[in-house]
Amino acid sequence: MKKKTVSLGILLLIVSLFGCSTDSDGTSESFIKAKIGGVSWESSTIRYSNLLAGTIGGENGQSYDLSAQDENFRVELFAAEIGVSDGCMTNKEYTADFNYLTFLYAVDGGTYVGVYAITPFDDSEESDVIVNVTSCGDGKISGTFSGTLYLVGDGLIGFDTPDIISITEGEFKNVLFDLHNF
Repeated sequence: MKKKTVSLGILLLIVSLFGCSTDSDGTSESFIKAKIGGVSWESSTIRYSNLLAGTIGGENGQSYDLSAQDENFRVELFAAEIGVSDGCMTNKEYTADFNYLTFLYAVDGGTYVGVYAITPFDDSEESDVIVNVTSCGDGKISGTFSGTLYLVGDGLIGFDTPDIISITEGEFKNVLFDLHNF
């Protein structure tokens, strides 16, 4: 009986030490959050998280796109790279022509409407959107995002639609993604 108790104790110790998966920072928590116009926001739902990788016209490339929302807002981001198609985004900062960020309002029964662009309608400003991938592996991706979005048109009737919205301190962590090779 004593031998079985010792064996069971050793087994429990091994399971407790190695049985749970964690990231290098010691946590397996998954989330998407940001400050939108200075107000903290955290997603309650991930609509999609996809990584596309393949070759078009002899050129390797891949992209990551994420759409997350709560009952009031939806945030969508995109990053792409050329020359790589290994199924995991390179850990780096994606700027200019290799990213996108959008913000949408929930208007009615699950409908979301976007009235912002990453540059002003008159192109008087360059995009300052940054998507920074900090970790990608084992079907999960983490990183940060930020940017300034500019109102397109008159906005939405019945909504406070400021001319400019800043998205800061954006972070996506341990978000599972679907890999699609083409």
